[in-house]
Amino acid sequence: MINTLHMIAQTLNRNQIQWGLGGSFLLYLHHIIDKPNDIDLIVARKDMPRCRELLKNVGEEKQVEKKSPFRTKSFYHFKVNDVGVDVMCDFAIEHLSGVYTMSLNEEHLTVKMINDEKIFLCCLEDWYIMYQLMPEKTEKAEWLEHYFFMYNQVNTFILRNALKQPLPDFISNRVHQLLENMEYKT
Repeated sequence: MINTLHMIAQTLNRNQIQWGLGGSFLLYLHHIIDKPNDIDLIVARKDMPRCRELLKNVGEEKQVEKKSPFRTKSFYHFKVNDVGVDVMCDFAIEHLSGVYTMSLNEEHLTVKMINDEKIFLCCLEDWYIMYQLMPEKTEKAEWLEHYFFMYNQVNTFILRNALKQPLPDFISNRVHQLLENMEYKT
């Protein structure tokens, strides 16, 4: 799977596509889980059409149905070297308080080099929010909380910005509690 990620990264980087890796592969690269499920890419809105065409050249696009509660603006699924690759733009989830959207923000990306290729990583804090909103993914949010406490680091700026979007009270309260606990530790 790492070779497939590397090949996709080469393709996107050479074509100046703005992208970030998220999902289980992001957790894997931070040593939070032992094995990724697939490759999840968040792509800048302006680059989505070109990204889709590039991935059609290296893999097979699969049909996807829109599923509730997801309200993502653009979502495509590919099989590349027998690996599932989900490509999203403006990743959004509807909930009782509204719709929460995670767009690619270049300022939130970090870079990890794998075999001399830049892998742009989305920030864990963005995925911490998304995992709380996704059905049956709250365990991953708990793993991220543990990671934040274990390494005593969390980007409070990103979490405070997340609170500016509509969130269910229980998630808003959980984020406030995390921020309070992290400030207490420092």
